[in-house]
Amino acid sequence: MDALIMGCVICGLGGAGMYFGSMALLTQMTSERERPLFLNLVGNLVVGGVCAPVYLFLLPVLNPHPGQTIKRRAGEIDYIGVVLPCGLILSIGMAISFGGVEYAWNSGRIIALFVIAFVLLSAFLAQQILSIGTSVDNHKFPVPFLMSSCSLIVLFLEIACAATCVLVPVYFLHLYFQFVRANSAILAAILMLPFMAFHTAIAILSGWLVAEPVTMFHGTYLRA
Repeated sequence: MDALIMGCVICGLGGAGMYFGSMALLTQMTSERERPLFLNLVGNLVVGGVCAPVYLFLLPVLNPHPGQTIKRRAGEIDYIGVVLPCGLILSIGMAISFGGVEYAWNSGRIIALFVIAFVLLSAFLAQQILSIGTSVDNHKFPVPFLMSSCSLIVLFLEIACAATCVLVPVYFLHLYFQFVRANSAILAAILMLPFMAFHTAIAILSGWLVAEPVTMFHGTYLRA
């Protein structure tokens, strides 16, 4: 079990690095019109895997802050804005995972985890809005940029809802196949393939629609 937990931690670190690395590369290498389509293509496991050698070995090195020292770059990181969401996600994840399984939902441990998550969420929002320990330009969460347009707020909420509609079934579908229908782990993975294939196709199509100003909101509604 310890080895499994450490393996999950290592996979999580690698996945986070790949995700944010690809986001940073595509942000710098594509125009605003091309960006939605390419972001959805990278999110596709098959297409992203095929294209991996290209963006690993062929893309040029881009230095967004030439001449700056590592110390100065490290000082621009919003450390408080990084730590608070980590604690928030950890608290809410433990509460949902242990609630009703290891401990009753009304037990002190589970209630305390929910309270801690709420406190950390409030602290994170206050820290981002008031720029505590950071500057307006180095926010972890771009509050001023997001609040500058109603369209950005709508897109942000849509993406959050779409991610929920995808990640929640991905987590619970294999549990349903294994524990309710008594399928093996391999068969459960095979039965999930149609869902993942449909999601991949919709992601690519919505990325193409979002890239066009006329059909931008059609693409977001399709993704949701």
